[in-house]
Amino acid sequence: MKFTLDDDQAQVAALAKEILGDHTNFQHVQKIEAEGGFDSKLWKLLADAGLLGVGLPESVGGLDLGMQGVVALLEQQGHTVAPVPLWAATCLAALPLAEFGTAEQQERWLTPLLDGSHLVTGSFDAPGNDRAVLTATPSGDGWVLNGMLPKVPAAEHAVAMVVPAALPDGGIEVFVVPTDLVERAPAEVTNWQNTAAVTCTDVPVTAEHRLSAEGRSGADIVAWIRRRARVGLAGLALGICAEDVRRTAAYTSEREQFGRPLSTNQAVTFRMANAHLDTEMIRLTVLRAASLLDEGHEVEGDTASLVAKWWVAKATIAVVVNGQMLHGGLGGDVEYPIHRYFLWGRDAAYTLGSAPQIAAELGAVLGERNPRIGDAE
Repeated sequence: MKFTLDDDQAQVAALAKEILGDHTNFQHVQKIEAEGGFDSKLWKLLADAGLLGVGLPESVGGLDLGMQGVVALLEQQGHTVAPVPLWAATCLAALPLAEFGTAEQQERWLTPLLDGSHLVTGSFDAPGNDRAVLTATPSGDGWVLNGMLPKVPAAEHAVAMVVPAALPDGGIEVFVVPTDLVERAPAEVTNWQNTAAVTCTDVPVTAEHRLSAEGRSGADIVAWIRRRARVGLAGLALGICAEDVRRTAAYTSEREQFGRPLSTNQAVTFRMANAHLDTEMIRLTVLRAASLLDEGHEVEGDTASLVAKWWVAKATIAVVVNGQMLHGGLGGDVEYPIHRYFLWGRDAAYTLGSAPQIAAELGAVLGERNPRIGDAE
């Protein structure tokens, strides 16, 4: 198990830091937000650098750096709050297409995604412990999809989306749905990024749209995707928290009150120490989960991904609220950079489930896998 990046992953992090840092000053981020929240030029730069395929095998055009590579990339996005849908495109679309897509599906959807010519997104954020919002009803030689997805990242710019859908018999399947078959409406979200509400009304799909693998059920595929979605989201939250702590530490060291820096006050020091420890807990848990998944330990990785997401849901809120509070009045100013980290932190904390929801899911998983005291062996 690794808690540090290897040389290749560190190089990816450095490249991402350079590209994202050069194109995400605060004024530019504000401009992109005002124009819809998606920086298409930056997206193409990331694609040209090969970063959209960082976690994919080389056989499909990726860099073969696994989930630790994905975490390294998304951490850098968290540092810059770059207005591009990296998490959705990599964890909810590219990784599933590489793992479960047919050659035809990969040629149609994955290759254009990696070279930046098309965008494919996804949505796996269901309420509570449900696995799907959409329903798939058998019809002819396929299915028809119905339902509304309230929050699909960059759906307005995407040519397709990867989504789960519940079957009438209680099963579940995952489909790649062309977005020209659905209704899309702009949606306002916490972090001001490009997002749409998507409505499916008798949308026809067939086997050519379904992701599958021999010996794997639809539920297995959904669980596989959600593990990686949690880990990727934790990587993003790690960058958000680390940058929030860095900026807040700098501010409290420079801002003077009664003739001395704010950071010399014991109460401020304690709050910053807690924020730092919360950030490091996210770092340790996400690197552990990514390492387990990269080593093929799906069962242990499932539990570890829930632990990492629980820390995101619990600690990210504490870190970004602390940053706002220690910035005083500036912390509530939407025109001041620290406010972006507050917004992105809140969005990451509640995406894929709040802390109580994740705790309940983790408890259910542990209950299934571990005998209770008094159970017969």
